[in-house]
Amino acid sequence: MTINIKHAQFRISVAAVLTAMILVTGVIVPAINQAYATTTVGGEAKAISISSPLGQVNFMDTGPLLSSGSEIDATPITIQNPLATADGLVSVTMGSSDAESQAGLGSLVLLPGDPNQITAYFAMATSHATCSGVSGSSDITSLTMAGQNIQVTGQPNQVVSVPGVLTLTINEQTVTPNSITVNALHLHTALGTDVIVSSAYSSVSCSTTLGALFTLGLVPTAYGWETSCIDFTTGGGWVQPPPNKGTFGFVAGYKNGGTNPRGNFEYHDHNNGMNVHALDVAYYKCGDFDKSRIFGGDARVNGETGFCYKVYVQDNGEPGKNTDYFAMWEWASSTGCPTDGSGPPAGTSYYATGNYLGGGNIQLHSK
Repeated sequence: MTINIKHAQFRISVAAVLTAMILVTGVIVPAINQAYATTTVGGEAKAISISSPLGQVNFMDTGPLLSSGSEIDATPITIQNPLATADGLVSVTMGSSDAESQAGLGSLVLLPGDPNQITAYFAMATSHATCSGVSGSSDITSLTMAGQNIQVTGQPNQVVSVPGVLTLTINEQTVTPNSITVNALHLHTALGTDVIVSSAYSSVSCSTTLGALFTLGLVPTAYGWETSCIDFTTGGGWVQPPPNKGTFGFVAGYKNGGTNPRGNFEYHDHNNGMNVHALDVAYYKCGDFDKSRIFGGDARVNGETGFCYKVYVQDNGEPGKNTDYFAMWEWASSTGCPTDGSGPPAGTSYYATGNYLGGGNIQLHSK
């Protein structure tokens, strides 16, 4: 078998963005804020999309983002299909004055049982569109094809092929001045099948029409920091509890103007096979350190109820690998789970893991 590898290079050209400061007697108005009031956004995230001569099926598809902005996430599931299997971890799209989408999964197998079977321990795609430009990236761990390790370069549109059989595009990026689609992997076979893994689409349409001026006034509460952490956090990736890795994905916090925390959380320990699936996000609070959050609630462990979980995350910058931090505790409880952010009661047996990310990303968002 011959495997060919090549790269496709391109340049991104982004139109200049109009910014202005208008001075009126006794009034200073940042005109760019008025322009953003009519900005529209777009986005969508999918864990896996399969197209074949028999039809199309999507897994963990958020659906399209409202043009006025919102947050949409898909519930994590275990993906089982003759062409693809995986642990779905996170699929989320969001937007207001800009747009961002993220999709990630673990334990990926494409073409299971085929001589050209493709595997990856973890695959995530992220895209971001603002009025200043667009960007995106993929994070792929331990990629193999036909039993051979594939070196992921990180460059957009890396291509690996088995001539006359299949083509695999790695970190596939399709870019326009105001939109970007990032697919962590795109498999195309000679028989007409396409499998897209971890797809993240984001777009923005920015108005250049200035709005009406407002009267002078200071509104410190509208622009100050939220001391009570009324925001939300998304993330996916892997850490390495000895002797093997654990993958995770989550969306947690106060979303779409809600007054109660919501979201989802998924964790897989690839050493002992344990799966933690959140049934709710009962609390979401500030952590002890800058840009850190804690959340938790009730969970199923390996399909059984009666368990609690607590998660600590910290967004320390970009990229998330070796920078962001993730920790998780899980324990059985017959008396209910805490809502105050506390962990396992004294004397309770519990599972715990925590480390800087080996791959993936954690992102803190404003409400």
